[in-house]
Amino acid sequence: MVVNAHIIEINDSEIRVAKDAKIILRSPGIAVVNNNDIHVGESASKMAYLNPRETYNRYWNKLNQDALHTPTKYYQHYADLAYAHLMTIYEQAGNPEELIFVVPGSYSSKQLSMLLGIAQACPFTAVGLIDSAVAGSAAVVTSAGEYQHIDMHLHQIVITRLDVGNRVSQIAVETIDEAGLHKIYTIMAGLVSDLFIQQSRFDPQRHAETEQALYDQLPACLKALRDEKVIMLEIQYRNTTHQAKLSRDILLQRLQPVYEKLTGKISRSIPCVIGDRLASLPGITDSISPVHVIKPEAVFESCQTNEAYIRSTGPELSFITSLPTEKNQIRTIIEPSPSSEEILRDKNVTHVLYRDEAYPINEQTIYLSANGNVSNHKPQDMLCSVSSQNGVTILMTDTNSPVLINGKVAGNSTELHPGDRVQTNNSEVYYSFIHVLTSHGTHKT
Repeated sequence: MVVNAHIIEINDSEIRVAKDAKIILRSPGIAVVNNNDIHVGESASKMAYLNPRETYNRYWNKLNQDALHTPTKYYQHYADLAYAHLMTIYEQAGNPEELIFVVPGSYSSKQLSMLLGIAQACPFTAVGLIDSAVAGSAAVVTSAGEYQHIDMHLHQIVITRLDVGNRVSQIAVETIDEAGLHKIYTIMAGLVSDLFIQQSRFDPQRHAETEQALYDQLPACLKALRDEKVIMLEIQYRNTTHQAKLSRDILLQRLQPVYEKLTGKISRSIPCVIGDRLASLPGITDSISPVHVIKPEAVFESCQTNEAYIRSTGPELSFITSLPTEKNQIRTIIEPSPSSEEILRDKNVTHVLYRDEAYPINEQTIYLSANGNVSNHKPQDMLCSVSSQNGVTILMTDTNSPVLINGKVAGNSTELHPGDRVQTNNSEVYYSFIHVLTSHGTHKT
């Protein structure tokens, strides 16, 4: 297995780069543009509130060609900032030859194309593109079923529904805008400023340098308040040290509207998998009771393990939204001590799922259209046909448009497995293939 590529996780709160599954670089998604000079990452975050009109922190979230509000000769669009940041990361990471991109499932096809276009202009070669929720969950989920992966970004929360069987597969993505870490920090900064005024008669947001000092402390304060009931903040200004006490309970009261946005969007009947950024918030695990918290390295460990599967070549990389799961990590819902024949039967595809409808698969051929229709009759816009042959589900293609299975071009006749996802390059329509069990471990038809 090839294990040479560096892996870069795109999250607008913090870009992370790993080599051999070890994080070697962290870079906040912030840029400060002053005339034709640019600072990105950690250096930019240290001057963001000193230069608010020259600061940008949405270019990874939007990843498009929207014009900057203060364009310069060399930096005119969000894409220019993403390119500059990516080049800086490339140099700081030691000029790697190959990169695998781990991206949020909320990225549109246009944003993915934009990212790969930017990568083409860089000295490295992009060799893989994978959904971050799938990569992270594949490393930690140990039981079959449906899950909801929740990850915190700077400007949004991304909720990804996953189906776990022989594979971990993305089945739906939803975002909660203006509920990310930027919103958390803004609420927290307002509260802390009020406390400084009450307790020290000092307003840290009145001066640019003290506002910067305030925001610099917020990530560490959030982390401390996961375990501590009260913390002390200090800010120095003109040889005077100002202090304020912040209690966990008061902060949680202020953050409650953001937490309620999240809890209102997730299902309490589906177990949660949460990223470490979300898990860092005080009190969040009391609100959603996660089954798994993904450590920062888990995404990279998963990508390293599955690198041969993720890798592809050419400018149009396949976007991987499904990863195989180690068989000994998945507990299927079957009767105790099943025979080998029963285990083999339980791996067969029994239904094709489109949106909320599951259609049984048997010996009679069914046709899947490019527009999302499942029929027993061949439509004009046929994508492919599916049937069960001797207990094996076969997908047949005879159209000019390439059919993708889990992001890779299918042959004329391909065996399907539970968790497989089928679509075309140019369509948002996709079909998922599943195995439906009764309580006795046999499939329903």
